[in-house]
Amino acid sequence: DSPSSGVRRLDLGTAAPKTPDGEELRVYELWAKGIRVQVLSWGCYISKVLVPDARGTWDDVVLGFDVPEDFEGYHKPGLYGGRSHWFGCVIGRYCGRIAGGRFELDGKVYNVDKNLNGEHHLHGGTRGWDQYNWQEVSGRPSCGLDPDTGEPFVVLTRRSLAGEEGYPATLDVTVRYSIAGNSTLSIQYEALNLDPDLSTVINMTNHSYFNLSGDCSRSIYNHALKLESSKVCAVDPGGVPIEIRDVESTPLDFTCLRRLGDHIGDDDEHFHGPGYDHSFVLTGSGATLFQTSTRSDGGPIMRRAALVTEPGSGRRLEVFTSEPAIHLYSANHVPWAKDATGKAGVKFGYRSGFCLETQHLPDSPNNPEEYPSTVLAPGGHFRSATAFCFGVAEADEILGSVHGDARLCRPGFE
Repeated sequence: DSPSSGVRRLDLGTAAPKTPDGEELRVYELWAKGIRVQVLSWGCYISKVLVPDARGTWDDVVLGFDVPEDFEGYHKPGLYGGRSHWFGCVIGRYCGRIAGGRFELDGKVYNVDKNLNGEHHLHGGTRGWDQYNWQEVSGRPSCGLDPDTGEPFVVLTRRSLAGEEGYPATLDVTVRYSIAGNSTLSIQYEALNLDPDLSTVINMTNHSYFNLSGDCSRSIYNHALKLESSKVCAVDPGGVPIEIRDVESTPLDFTCLRRLGDHIGDDDEHFHGPGYDHSFVLTGSGATLFQTSTRSDGGPIMRRAALVTEPGSGRRLEVFTSEPAIHLYSANHVPWAKDATGKAGVKFGYRSGFCLETQHLPDSPNNPEEYPSTVLAPGGHFRSATAFCFGVAEADEILGSVHGDARLCRPGFE
């Protein structure tokens, strides 16, 4: 019998695939009483999150591909001809959009990769941090049990060189996955600016797609969502923020539990494309740290950001973060290709996952007066934290299924 909590690096033997760079893929498993997580060195992908439902049945609640059998699915996002849509990776150097692929910093204009329709910068560029094989930490354990808390953890790191996708300054970046308590997946992000003279911008997140039913062929329409937010970033047709607006009396009002499918198809000025793809400004006190040195004076401060429940399974997901915003994405481009399949060969359903990307607001570098800063000074130290807490919903947290079987076909793929 395995211990109630732990971590291990899987021995894939002769079945171990190589990354697109020809490097060794490393696969880690972390577990506790109420959760089991699989993490890849490639892109820091979270490839599995298994949790029990209200009846004690365990299911995988994130979209992705079987590893090692179908690791190829993670090679690159569909935007560049691949099969994934950033299913569970770490996004950097900057998640979300940067308008026009340019920003000004300390009096200098920087041009970054215009990988979104040749017009805007998205998710760190054509080769963002999801397209690198992250390394183990030198000089200290990369996985094990925390000596203070006993929590299983995995730490992965990489050096992001100045000039990657057009960004200034070289960064040393680490991501730490751990399991707190019985069923909480915690993520801690850190970055150190190694340049003594140049500032840069940074905005990291994890891009996991959740489906609490455990069935990636079903839409997420019957999932109920509550956000700790009364304000949203309104966007133009290109998805670029234009202003902060109140959500009251709009399809973006999740101040109380509301099914994701109830208003997802509304003809509303907030929807320039299909479905939800919006950043919400969080209430409450939280703090992501952009320190001017590595001196430690406490860590990031998290606040509650979101609650999601699913009626069929009875599962609930609560999100806490130090970030000032959370981006809701309703998998409007999933599946990326007709008849695309995920784990166990199951076809992805239309809008079969939702993302809750904890982050700073998109295009913050071009809105330095209006939005919280994402600037990391020379020698500066960035620290951010997010926690995904899984459990079983209370009766008053469940909204009944009203959207039928919810197995849908993406428009154009009929």
